[in-house]
Amino acid sequence: MGFEAPEITNSAGSDIFADGTPGLVWVVQWASNPAPPGRPATANAELQNVTALSVSPYEGFQYAELDSDWDGPGGGLNGEAANMIMSQAIDTTAGKH
Repeated sequence: MGFEAPEITNSAGSDIFADGTPGLVWVVQWASNPAPPGRPATANAELQNVTALSVSPYEGFQYAELDSDWDGPGGGLNGEAANMIMSQAIDTTAGKH
């Protein structure tokens, strides 16, 4: 699955979505443990679109940045320890393509 949901509506062209956000089909976890002081317990996926950095995604209109953000595009933090891991569980059936 790509990164088209949830849809970015922020005019900055990026936004953060906490793990478990409806429509987010990825599991999101912070990459570093123990947690640095102040980091939210729930990891955020940072999604961007071409508006953010004039970068074209491989497909679709949105892409993920693996160096996420604690407080979103309007927040005051910069350079916080926000690397994250994204994964999906995909059901498979033996003998099926």
